[in-house]
Amino acid sequence: MAFGTAGLNRSQSSINVTPLIDVLLVLLIIFMVITPILTKALQSDIPQKIDQPLPEEYSDKQLIVRVETDGSVFLNRDNVGLLGLAERLRE
Repeated sequence: MAFGTAGLNRSQSSINVTPLIDVLLVLLIIFMVITPILTKALQSDIPQKIDQPLPEEYSDKQLIVRVETDGSVFLNRDNVGLLGLAERLRE
């Protein structure tokens, strides 16, 4: 609380912003230290697109399951549906 020059009976209130700036700087330092740690926490290996076809020995053994946005399920370009997928995979 600061006192004005008008007298001791009249006081003038003002906010001291120095502690607020100190808190802000401490929070900034904490976030700067934590952010690199959080970005390293998730490791992911994204497969690269391969333009070369599979060798002949693997092409007949390969199974491709594709699920469309409308819910239809395809197994090697055949629409099998969700219920028929288990039977076709057993075959």
